[in-house]
Amino acid sequence: MKIILKVIKYILACITMFFEKNRKKQQSLKIIEKEENYEKWLELAREHDQQDYIQQWLQKEESNLYQYKYIKSLNQKLKLAKGEKNIPLICQLVRQNANRNVGNILNPKLYTHAYTKTKNLIEEFQEEYEKCLEFLYNSEFPNKLQFFKELQKAIGQTALLFSGGAIMGLYSCGVANILDKLNILPKVMTGSSAGAILVSLAGTATDIQTIFQPKYYDYSMFEQKSQFDILEKVSKLLTKGYMLEKEQMKQFLQKAYGDVTFLEAYKKTGKVMNIMVTGKECSSSDCLLNYITSPNVIVWSAVCCSCSLPGVYGASHLYYKNEKGQIYEGEIKYVDGSISADLPMQQLAEQFNINYTIVSQTNPWIFPFLTSHRSDHSIIQKIIDKVLQFILGEIKYRIQQIMNIGILPKMICRMSNLLTQKYEGNITIWPKFLWLDYSKLLDNPDEYTVQRMKVEGQRRTYEKLHFIRASTRLERCLELYLK
Repeated sequence: MKIILKVIKYILACITMFFEKNRKKQQSLKIIEKEENYEKWLELAREHDQQDYIQQWLQKEESNLYQYKYIKSLNQKLKLAKGEKNIPLICQLVRQNANRNVGNILNPKLYTHAYTKTKNLIEEFQEEYEKCLEFLYNSEFPNKLQFFKELQKAIGQTALLFSGGAIMGLYSCGVANILDKLNILPKVMTGSSAGAILVSLAGTATDIQTIFQPKYYDYSMFEQKSQFDILEKVSKLLTKGYMLEKEQMKQFLQKAYGDVTFLEAYKKTGKVMNIMVTGKECSSSDCLLNYITSPNVIVWSAVCCSCSLPGVYGASHLYYKNEKGQIYEGEIKYVDGSISADLPMQQLAEQFNINYTIVSQTNPWIFPFLTSHRSDHSIIQKIIDKVLQFILGEIKYRIQQIMNIGILPKMICRMSNLLTQKYEGNITIWPKFLWLDYSKLLDNPDEYTVQRMKVEGQRRTYEKLHFIRASTRLERCLELYLK
């Protein structure tokens, strides 16, 4: 009997220790996630990554998440070829593996165990690949420039996409701010609906950091909320078909960057700015506006069109600037860009060789269903994530079934695209779910809200930074060599 009691006590002690250890781990994770300052967050994250169980995972090469045998072999071949200064062999190995995700090293699950690292083998391989590129750049061999250009095309480009989301789109300010601060902001940026506002501000500014400074913009031109605000919006919706006027948004954007066109902005900043708009009529074409497809379109007019969600804002015209600097109105009316493509990945791939996307997702009906898949989340959180994924998948499937029957009007089918289209990229960042944000969804921006959401957006980006660096490492290296 005493032996049985001892065994039971031992089992209970193990269970208690497990839950206590798990509780402390969850408390540590909450402290890291709540940290606003990046330098302090990095210090806490590195301390977290020094734990024994994480270090063991980092050092262990074997995993079914990537082709570790191939990566190990390729890493050794590159080292040997570089040590022998065998330029033809290095060129051959580099060209044969001109893929940022070679061996599945960018599997998202490989970047959920630690905050600042992944498998040591992957880190060593990427470093060796980069050293080989540096060796080739400093060497002389036939058609060197052509070799690097073809390699750059094979690696492809990364784009940063800002989704719609009404006032929640302000969370994207923090994403853009920290990426720019750490010099890993992609040159190609795209915005739809609320995301178009941020893209236009970032794409027309020579120094992006300045646009995120407190009191940089004057928000006084936006009307203040009154106690009759909701009644006024409902009244306007019933009489005019929309709740809000775009005049204040137009004045705000004109004051920020004037009547600049897409081509003028590109020549000024070198950033590739894209804004998605949807034709009001079902027969109208949807457009991804940029300095190539619409060089003479005035940027603020594209933003107003992209933000024109039916029922919230009225449809808008694009405005153009001719060679004499005269401004004139286009004939076609456009509405919210998110209706046709919140994330226009196909158009970006066709026009700019984009094969990797970082998405700042702030759509209020989407981000509550997104899951991070972090390995250190609690079992309960993982179960909730799986259930939410199932619910969202089922909703999309049922809507698609109804649309395929063909009994719904074209306009309803078009609006239903808001629920069925793809809302995630290779890397997706989204804000923490807050009911408070939903109560202010259609409010006008103010300085306090902008700063609060900017800070939260930054904080939600921190844990993705190492993944972003690893994903864009080769691309940034080649861009440096081909300047």
